Amino acid sequence: MRKLTLLIFIHLFYSFVFCDIPLTQKNTIDYLKNLYSVPPFENCALPGCDYCSQPLYFLCNEMNLTIIQINLIGNGLNKIDFPESWLFNFDSLIKISLENSIISNQFFQKYPSKNIKLKLNNCVLYQFPPNLYDFTSVTMNDITFDGDIDISYISNLENFEFTYSKSFPMRNYTFTNIFNRITRIPKINITLNNFVNTTIVSDDCTFYLGKFYDDSTNIFISQINCLKFTIIDSHYNSEVKIPTLNSFVVILQFYNINFKLEDNKYFNFSPMSYLMSITFENCNGLIDILNNLRIIVSMDRKYEALKILNCGLTILPSTLFFENFYTISFANNNITGSLPNILEPIDGQKYLTIDLSNNQLSGPIPENYCFHIIDFSFNKLVADLPMCFLCDYSTIEKYIIGNNFTNIVNGIIPKCSGIKYTSKAIFIYYFQSFVSGINLGWPNSLNKILSYPAVELLFVVPNKQLKVLFPSTLTADTLKNNNFSINTRYNFSSTNVSLQVEISPPIVSYILEGPQSNSSITNFEIVGKAFQSSSQFEGVAIYFDNINCKDIKYIPSTLSCTIHSFIKDKIYNVTVRSLSTNLTSEVFRFTFIRTFPTIFEIISPKREGGLVQFKGYYGSFIDYPTLEIGKNPYNVSFFNSTLITSTIGPDISFLNYKISFDSSSNITGIFHYSDDPKYCNFCNEINGGGICNTTIGKCECSNQYQGQTCSIVSQYVSSIIPSSSEGGLATFFGWFGYNSSEYPQVLIGNKNCPLISFNDSVIICQAPPGIGTYDITVNQNSVNYTLKNSYQYYLLNKECPNDCTSKTNGQCNKTTGFCHCFINWYGFDCSIYQNQSPNSPSTNTSIDYNSGNANVTNQETIFQISIYLLLEVDINGQTVKEYKLNNNWVINNNNNNNNNNNSSNNSNDLIYTFVQSIQNNGSCNITYRIEEIKELKNISFAGIDYSVEGGSIKTTISIENYKYSSNLNTLQLQFKSLATTNENNEDYDNECNENETTINENQQQGYITIKKNAKMLMGRFLNRIISDGRSTFISTSVISKDNDSIVVAMNLPHCLNCFIDPDYSVLISPEFKSSCEDTENKKRWLIPVVVVIPIVSISLIVALSYILYRKNIKKAFLRKLKMIDLSNKY
Repeated sequence: MRKLTLLIFIHLFYSFVFCDIPLTQKNTIDYLKNLYSVPPFENCALPGCDYCSQPLYFLCNEMNLTIIQINLIGNGLNKIDFPESWLFNFDSLIKISLENSIISNQFFQKYPSKNIKLKLNNCVLYQFPPNLYDFTSVTMNDITFDGDIDISYISNLENFEFTYSKSFPMRNYTFTNIFNRITRIPKINITLNNFVNTTIVSDDCTFYLGKFYDDSTNIFISQINCLKFTIIDSHYNSEVKIPTLNSFVVILQFYNINFKLEDNKYFNFSPMSYLMSITFENCNGLIDILNNLRIIVSMDRKYEALKILNCGLTILPSTLFFENFYTISFANNNITGSLPNILEPIDGQKYLTIDLSNNQLSGPIPENYCFHIIDFSFNKLVADLPMCFLCDYSTIEKYIIGNNFTNIVNGIIPKCSGIKYTSKAIFIYYFQSFVSGINLGWPNSLNKILSYPAVELLFVVPNKQLKVLFPSTLTADTLKNNNFSINTRYNFSSTNVSLQVEISPPIVSYILEGPQSNSSITNFEIVGKAFQSSSQFEGVAIYFDNINCKDIKYIPSTLSCTIHSFIKDKIYNVTVRSLSTNLTSEVFRFTFIRTFPTIFEIISPKREGGLVQFKGYYGSFIDYPTLEIGKNPYNVSFFNSTLITSTIGPDISFLNYKISFDSSSNITGIFHYSDDPKYCNFCNEINGGGICNTTIGKCECSNQYQGQTCSIVSQYVSSIIPSSSEGGLATFFGWFGYNSSEYPQVLIGNKNCPLISFNDSVIICQAPPGIGTYDITVNQNSVNYTLKNSYQYYLLNKECPNDCTSKTNGQCNKTTGFCHCFINWYGFDCSIYQNQSPNSPSTNTSIDYNSGNANVTNQETIFQISIYLLLEVDINGQTVKEYKLNNNWVINNNNNNNNNNNSSNNSNDLIYTFVQSIQNNGSCNITYRIEEIKELKNISFAGIDYSVEGGSIKTTISIENYKYSSNLNTLQLQFKSLATTNENNEDYDNECNENETTINENQQQGYITIKKNAKMLMGRFLNRIISDGRSTFISTSVISKDNDSIVVAMNLPHCLNCFIDPDYSVLISPEFKSSCEDTENKKRWLIPVVVVIPIVSISLIVALSYILYRKNIKKAFLRKLKMIDLSNKY
């Protein structure tokens, strides 16, 4: 028996240490290794070579069972004939990279695997391959081939790059369209000799003009529908006619083009209604014989940017031309003359950003330059520098150097003449105010301005106007205690300035008449602001003349109230008085006119018949009306301006009634007896506004509408596709209402996002450049919607946690933001050195069917993970509704242990599904699924592919059909993590490993490491979920922490259906000792286990990996690190 056990152990040891790829792959690798002079493999003594030991050339999967990437470089002088048919032996390829090779058409035949990324450099093809069906991305550089390229060959790709770094291998190939098809490809980057007569639809197009370019084909450019459109002359080096461009282009760029313009011809961008940004760099032909710029833009709109760099300009266009753009750059030209006199921004106009650097400009500096960001460095200016530049010289210096300023002598900067505010800030709780002043600084000065009580300051106009954002923690009482002022400290000039604050009275914007139940009850909705002075609504008094409007209810920006008496048709002076500040609004004159004849209420008998009363308002009619119910006429027994009565007989329900006053005035509707179900007059059913609750006779609104008749749009944003940090298209999904009467305005932070298109569920705008996370505000139909900390710019170059500790620990992949650790280093920042104990204890997982808790046990330590609470929170962070989830789960008896539509399943995985329903009638369903991962598993979530190690726990939470109290509210899902100690565990003879638990958090980067008793829990919550079917950014925060537990919250957006996908696992600390000598008993410590703090720059899942390092798999582990490193080099 012992010999059998030893043989099994030796077999398993060999399987872990050496790769066990199929024999056919080994034979193919042996052949390719000799052909491409691949370095020798390791451990080639019996029983065989380790074919996974050269991951730079042949990369194995993580289990060392198959080859997934091939990277081969041939001799540059004598290209190698690649034996393409041998690739069919690799059934799991995801990437192929070949250089200096000759490739036949058979190489591109069907592969056993799909979705391969192909990269060819300096290779020879017999012809361009007509079938690229097995590839998702194809990159070709310096390729030699015969024949042409049909555009249909690339139509199935997600990315196609076809470029030449030099001209000599380029041949006179042509792009054709034999099949006359529309080509849709997300990103295309090609060198071409002609534009093809076809429609191309893409997000990002870059076209390099080849050395055989046919300029006559630029007539087909108008058929290219690209949001970002770029043309670069890399090899043609001849004149190019002005192309006609597609009207849907948003970003337009030209580089190195020598344009050929006939006399009196111009670039006319006026018809391009979506165009936002225009760039010309290193281009000729942009000016006429009088040196005027040959560009025409629409004078009826604003563009985001115009950049004309190093294009030979000698004079500036008119000042009026500058007003068409928010950003202009004329840098690196040869412009002479004086600086343009840019107008001062007024009435909320945005300041301009202008780059005039590296020119020949001279003369004085206009004072209005204080109110814009203008770079006039390295010109020939000889003049006094205005005081606004002197007050914060260090911030603005880089924009003005390279000139001769007469008031700066021997490098001595004159003293600032002073900073002051010329207006008061108007305090409206959790709102904003605008403040004017002198020498207030530049946008980059904000980090040098401090305030108490703390407010957020943003520049509207440099040196002139600030926006003051009052936080939710600042109240009117706080300002009163600080003498109604905010103390500001301008560090750049060592100046203290007091900003005076005035508490705003309530402000009424408009009044709506609500539905009326009878002539003696009139409902109103008053929309405005400053109705509260702190996070709690303290109450208001509302008067129409001297009539008190009671039963006041409040939602942000809206008051509703009722007058319980008959009021006349007239103009009323309406006032709102705050009970907390005792301030009264200005008089709002509201014209109240009843529509008549109108029925407010029908008091009907039971089905056996009897007295019926029609209460309403019938105006000045004198004669008795006629009454008909069903087909039966009835006599009216009483009539005045507010009441009609009659006696009716028995009948069935759902009868039509008609009351006629004269030949032109009548009222019709549906009549119901009193013992029929109760119905509503109007619930906006046609637009999905709501349905009638026939029990109480009131409308129940959907999430998209609110109000008594479900007619007020509850606009919200549920998910966002942000732009990169360089700016670009931003897409906001949500609900914005049908038949909007005005275009929405979108703000990212305090910056405008110019609108491109919108409908009831999508807004697309052009986001300005930025870095970090910002609030978004959507203003439409006089309603402001704000979603805090929701817009996170996508970083093209991401930072890795702790920069991977050091260059000897790991290497940062700037594309993904992940560290790739070197040998013996581990962790998200490569800071943990692996424990090499051969007797590391195992980790066990168990699921509590009663509570839904997941328990992870290692020796005496038990970590418990549970979903704790679901909260609905308002815009001020206050809890509106609370649902306790823990211990309320019901296990689903129909568990599908291998059903996971977002992952690649393993047959041994165990899945436990728990459900519970909340809200009225259980309309909102919450499903909580816990999955024990037994072996390596590949998972795809919201477009992100990743792997979970065996021994991990993966959880999935879905929240479906949640109904919000307000469109401004969001959800918060709280997780509780608890650490306990099982002192009865027989493995607890381990005193030398006892120590205090430590928790290291990096909230900015979102990583956490927890050590307890030489066990280490590493955690990272990525900051994305799926909201209403789309991936979007979220934030996470620690709610509470004590000696043995921690509660962590995921701050979800306003999603009707939310999908969250975290996972968990463990690592043995390097300090772990597998056996203990004589040691004294030490105190056992309890500590919370936390698995979160999100990061802004990495994708969406929580990935916590419990990895037990064992000495007998060390070589396999080291090989895995090599594989990870390679996967980010190619």
